[in-house]
Amino acid sequence: MYQKLIKTITLILAAGVFSTSAIANTISIPNLSEQIVLDGQLNESVWQQAAVFQLNYVTFPYDNTQAPVTTTAYVFHDAHYLYVGFKANDPNPAQIRSHLKDRDLVWDDDLVGFKLDTYNNAKFAYQFFVNPDSVQIDSLENEFDKSTADDWNAIWQAKTQLTELGYSAEFKIPFDQLSFADSKQLKNWQIEFIRKYPRNVHYQISNVKKDKNQECVLCQMQSISGFEQATTASQFLFTPTLSAISQKQRQRFDPEQWQSDDQVEIGADLNWQISSNSRLTATINPDFSQVEADSAQLDINSTYALYFDEKRRFFVENSDQFGSLFNLLHTRNIAKPEAGVKFVSRSQQHSFATLLTNDESTLVQLPGTLGSSIVEYQQKSTNAAARYRFDSSEDFSIGAFATSRQSDDYHNHVVALDSKYSLTDSTTIEGQFVWSDTQYPDVFEQTSPGSGEAWQIKLNHNQRNFWFNAEYQQVAEDFRADLGQVNSVNRKYQKVRAGYVEYFANSAWSQFEFWAGGEKKSTLDNQPIEDNVEIQFNFKGPKQSRISTGAGIQHKVGRYLDQGMFNTNFAFFYGEMNLTPSVFSSVLLLRANAVDYFNNRQGDKWQVQPIVKWNVNKHLNIQLTHTYENMDSGSNDLYLVNLSDLRVSYQYNHSHKSKLSVVYNNLKQNIQQQEFNYLQHNQSVSAKFIHSWRFDAFTAAHFGFSINMLDDSVLQGFTTQQKAAFFKVSYTF
Repeated sequence: MYQKLIKTITLILAAGVFSTSAIANTISIPNLSEQIVLDGQLNESVWQQAAVFQLNYVTFPYDNTQAPVTTTAYVFHDAHYLYVGFKANDPNPAQIRSHLKDRDLVWDDDLVGFKLDTYNNAKFAYQFFVNPDSVQIDSLENEFDKSTADDWNAIWQAKTQLTELGYSAEFKIPFDQLSFADSKQLKNWQIEFIRKYPRNVHYQISNVKKDKNQECVLCQMQSISGFEQATTASQFLFTPTLSAISQKQRQRFDPEQWQSDDQVEIGADLNWQISSNSRLTATINPDFSQVEADSAQLDINSTYALYFDEKRRFFVENSDQFGSLFNLLHTRNIAKPEAGVKFVSRSQQHSFATLLTNDESTLVQLPGTLGSSIVEYQQKSTNAAARYRFDSSEDFSIGAFATSRQSDDYHNHVVALDSKYSLTDSTTIEGQFVWSDTQYPDVFEQTSPGSGEAWQIKLNHNQRNFWFNAEYQQVAEDFRADLGQVNSVNRKYQKVRAGYVEYFANSAWSQFEFWAGGEKKSTLDNQPIEDNVEIQFNFKGPKQSRISTGAGIQHKVGRYLDQGMFNTNFAFFYGEMNLTPSVFSSVLLLRANAVDYFNNRQGDKWQVQPIVKWNVNKHLNIQLTHTYENMDSGSNDLYLVNLSDLRVSYQYNHSHKSKLSVVYNNLKQNIQQQEFNYLQHNQSVSAKFIHSWRFDAFTAAHFGFSINMLDDSVLQGFTTQQKAAFFKVSYTF
């Protein structure tokens, strides 16, 4: 413990100074001026002068066992680019798995790539990967919150070449796409070379061993040095956009009256790389949600508003910078922005991000103790967020977060402080305190909350064979985070879990895990809301299979706090595997006691959710998800729902694709109101087709159409209620 304390104090006082052992293990990366032809062949003589790394260790799912295949990485740089090459040998090249898909969507393929920490502080790393068809993946890994964000897109090049021995790859990464200390001095970075090799087991192969007793992942990479001449020039990208949409809709009670809405909008994105540390992005008319369809979700027998992921490029890029224990920024709350600006800066110890947008109409989530709802305040608002983090060492970080939402007679201001500290290599503790001040307009018909606070603390311990975590949260009744996703208030939450993990070397059954834990929710004055005790068994096996099964003893309140708790015990089974190299299948089976919130009584629920993903060939991918859910109470059937979500994608080449999504929802529900009892049957079908060309991370063209149809007791058959055609083109200068 004393050695750990001394180490921490030393790092705080001498940030950026490396230990003697780290310097001794550092490998120098040569600065070579010879140019290469980027074709994936590695046949230029300059590759013979590059630094060489062997990928000898399987770090997942096994524990640093000998790699089943030979992989060699080569690295050099010049003043403007980092060059990385791979030779990935394969005893059976016919089994290489590779598909043409959009960038960032080929994680299940054969891949080679690397992680790069350009500040050598084990807090943040770039990731670059490529599959044998030259489809790129780029992402950001954040050690602070253990997240990986593949919504980050850089402009870089990579080419691969299939060979008789396997495949090879060449990467060319511009330094102006990276953030680092921009000086002419020797730079010390961290790198890890990775090969993903999916066969009967999905191997992850690395040039460095991984210590599963160490909680920090980015602390375990290879030290490299050089890059004295690496420079970044200020880069300015301007991307004008033209979008058009024509849509028609009608009310179900007035099928003869169509309402039309045609819009043509000119927008623009600005991307300014101010320096190697700082980037400014700005946008006008950024909302184009037509390009990506939301996943289908059940919206029945729930007291909380649905959550949807952000898909708009301006908001998703660098969104990892705004992460925290409480979700204080969920940009889908900004529904109709007209303009926005974002500034992001990273350095050795400091990271800062800020976001400013307006919104034509303000969506506000109204949280309660047992549920939440969303209201639309039809007034423009100004929305702002700022995030700062100071990493004093690999072991200690402290940060601040602020958000603001302001409109006529309405505001929500939030200020937060948070910190994370590594007590040992295996144990971390982190916490956050948040304060808010909120005023509601009269149209909300609710008392303004005023000021409120929330706080939480987490303890995580991870060793090779044992893990433990504990969490405590407290949210005041008057606390609000309207730009985020805090959907319940006036609550205390406690969770404790502990698990045992065993790894089996060189076996198709690679991992076994057992864990047990408990959770408890209550109001601040200790009225119970929910309690839970659960056990779970997890297995990883052949054909990249995973099996999870468990059961829990659980109790929940219904619609009212003062009417007791219902028994909501549950048991589940989940299994997934690759039936063939091209077909993935999974199934979830859930049997549970549940609460019928509409009638405030106990029911029984049965849910089945199969998923099939089929890579028909290199170009065509089909995914089908079906959810069956049935709930009854005694002799009464409460509801039966079948929800199907079909996604079909055809990738013509790296830049050109078509995509079709179809969602079918069939709901039968018994409505019980006082002495009345009747069956309500609703069906809906929504379909969206998109044809796209994407030439780089920013230049793209999309056109498509969508249609929504309903069928219920009024319509007496499927009737088109909404249809739209849309087009958008963007070009980067």
